[in-house]
Amino acid sequence: NYRDNFGWETVLYHQGDMILMNIPVIEGATQEQYVMNTITGAWGRFKGISANCWAILDKEPYFGSNGTVGKFWGSTSDNGENIVTDLKQAENYFKSRGRLKYFKSLRPVITADGFPSVAAGMNCDFKDVPITGNVSFSSVTAGVWDSGLWDTGLWGAGLLLLNDWQTTGCVGTSGALRMTTVSANLEVRLSASDHVYEFGGVIG
Repeated sequence: NYRDNFGWETVLYHQGDMILMNIPVIEGATQEQYVMNTITGAWGRFKGISANCWAILDKEPYFGSNGTVGKFWGSTSDNGENIVTDLKQAENYFKSRGRLKYFKSLRPVITADGFPSVAAGMNCDFKDVPITGNVSFSSVTAGVWDSGLWDTGLWGAGLLLLNDWQTTGCVGTSGALRMTTVSANLEVRLSASDHVYEFGGVIG
C-alpha cells in the first residue's frame, strides 16, 4: 500500500533481540514499525514513533524524524510521557479444541517497580474486543530499616510481583488474554498468565 513512500527500512537491533521494519504510512508524517523477536519469532507493532530512518550507534538504536534525532528503547517513558501497550496472547484451546469453555477468572503475572495502570480480560473465539476493566492489585509493604522485625518484615526488592486474580466472563472454544498498560518511569514485565474456566458442551 505504501511502496512509493520514502522511509522503508529494516534494522537488526541485537541488544533488544529484535528485527524492526519501518513502514511509512504517510511519508514524513505517520510511520509504524513491525517488530519480530529474534529469539521466539513472535511479532508485534510499535505506533507513534515518527521515524523516517534508523541507525545503530554504539549498539544503541536511534531514529531520524523531521528535524530531530530520537533515541529508541533506552527509557521507561516516551519522551517524558506515558508508554501505552496493548497486548493479546495467541488464542488457546486449552487442550480441548471444539469444546465450549466459560472463562471465569484470570491472573496476569506481572513484575514491576511500581504500580502501572493495567486493564485485563479475555477475548474468545478470535474476537478482537478492547478491554476496559482495570485490574486491582494488593498493596505491597516492605519492611522499614530499624523498625521492621527480622524474619517477619518483608524484604524490599527491585521489582514487585503483581499477580492478583481478576474476574472475567467470556464463553468460547478458545480464549486469549487481552491486556493494556499505561505507565511512565516504570519497568513493567508480563511473565505468564493463569486461567480458571469451566467446560461446556462440544460444538458439532
